[in-house]
Amino acid sequence: SDSLSFYKEEVAGDRENYIHARALAEVTPPVEVLRKVAEETLESVRQLDTFTADDADLRAIWEECKQVCSFFEFL
Repeated sequence: SDSLSFYKEEVAGDRENYIHARALAEVTPPVEVLRKVAEETLESVRQLDTFTADDADLRAIWEECKQVCSFFEFL
């Protein structure tokens, strides 16, 4: 959710969020942290796709979870 609300918070000047806290900790620009978070999220989705591939019941649960978070639909 932090990555989805980043733009809105950035425009509003809100700097008290995960992206900015991580940017401060990593001494990295917030937009670079946003890219990293997006990449990490996609990698997690790929790993879960692989992990659930051989179990139909588990796969169904995972697919339902992805639909709740509709931004995964493009994968």
